Amino acid sequence: MPCSSLLFGCGYAALFGCGYAALGGELVLITLSHMSKTYRRRIDRILRRHGLLGTARLALERGLFYLELALYPPRRAARRAFWRRMLTYDAEFDRAHGVDTAGIVSLDTLEVVGSHRIEGVTYRGCDPVLFRERIAALGIDFPQYTFIDLGCGKGRTLLIAAQFPFRQVRGVEFAPDLLAVAEKNIAVDRGPRRCCDVRADLADAAEYPIPDGPLVVFMHNPFDGAVMDRVLANLARSYREQRRDIWIVYWVGSAGKPVVAAFLAALFDQHVFARVADTPEGPVFRAT
Repeated sequence: MPCSSLLFGCGYAALFGCGYAALGGELVLITLSHMSKTYRRRIDRILRRHGLLGTARLALERGLFYLELALYPPRRAARRAFWRRMLTYDAEFDRAHGVDTAGIVSLDTLEVVGSHRIEGVTYRGCDPVLFRERIAALGIDFPQYTFIDLGCGKGRTLLIAAQFPFRQVRGVEFAPDLLAVAEKNIAVDRGPRRCCDVRADLADAAEYPIPDGPLVVFMHNPFDGAVMDRVLANLARSYREQRRDIWIVYWVGSAGKPVVAAFLAALFDQHVFARVADTPEGPVFRAT
């Protein structure tokens, strides 16, 4: 039971010094003396990113979440249905497009460029059906806009965005291995394409130069902390230097409430973007 596991974990941590970490959507209790190097890196990254209190908050949040699943069967059934649907969509999308965008990829075993590894987030492709619906709902004159996915991973969103007549489609990824998969996917994609200028770039999102012209900026919970602050500040500065239409579509994904709250606070501090829509997947903002 999640409740008993949580209570046991609290007592065990107090007695023997264990690490709590919200990893891959699960509450993980790890004995420090028996952790592999990978898990030690994960613990270190989570503690450095969220601090002791933030990590404890994430652990409690996950524990309560799984307690609710255990005690409320309809919620548990809905979550199982969600994951079955995602696995089906993953397989169908990759099979139809002849690409590899499925799976969950942790950054812990990957090399990255830049100095912001700890702010990075595990790759998980978004729901292709819902993503297509969200982009279509913007109701913009697509040929005037550049689409940018900050933290594009394997590039699934780039392939879907290319089905719209954007002026350009750009992905930004700081893990060379993931970028290589995205580039291959762009090259072999069998899906329909209405934008021919599609590219993924190796870069740290905090250092990425914001393109000119109207933009649709997509973020699938790609990072937080210092990187999120820098990215939003760069977007705000770019807008002040060249006034034009800029949309931010933020996909919450598996982000915890503290991560989402930090994103909203950082965005509010820029005094540039207004919240124009709320969707089950996340909020949508537009430069004002």
